[in-house]
Amino acid sequence: MAEQARSKRNRDRLVNAAAELFWRCGYDGTSLADIATEAGVPIGNVYYYFRSKAALADAVARLMDSETRAALSGINAAHPAPDQRLAALLVLFSSSNAARTERGCPIARASRDFRNDAPDAAERAGRIFGRIGDWLAEQLQTKLSSEEAHGRARQWLMAWQGAITLAHAGNDRSVLDEAIAELNRQVAVIFA
Repeated sequence: MAEQARSKRNRDRLVNAAAELFWRCGYDGTSLADIATEAGVPIGNVYYYFRSKAALADAVARLMDSETRAALSGINAAHPAPDQRLAALLVLFSSSNAARTERGCPIARASRDFRNDAPDAAERAGRIFGRIGDWLAEQLQTKLSSEEAHGRARQWLMAWQGAITLAHAGNDRSVLDEAIAELNRQVAVIFA
């Protein structure tokens, strides 16, 4: 039993280290040795858990998807009203503005960087945006038609991702802060 727990810890450390390094250095700029060092796991053990770097990319995409699902479920559980849920998501987005200004979006980076070597992982990462968009539309449908809610959700995702790109490119967090403030304003108008 202790061996299974240690094995799970090592695997989790490798996945978390890979997620961090893929975001910070890019998929191509990160070696398995880098990941092993960051995780504090001997390099030979990496292959015990993952047959390739692409397999690690898939594990990272699964982790990001799992974290997104957990965040959305947590918001649903903590906030009964759709406008409160939307506000909570925007607070969550805001909490990562500094990191996204510094490094960009980890989901967007994964969906782009994994594409050549790990296309399934890239697709899995890209679907996270669809999950967030569907969740946004679900909240908005309490006030808007289904078509309008889905369109607005898509616009909000584009605004958020565009702001991340501009903030990262210009090293200017205020771009993201302004985008989140505008989304909060739109929530207030829709739910007034």
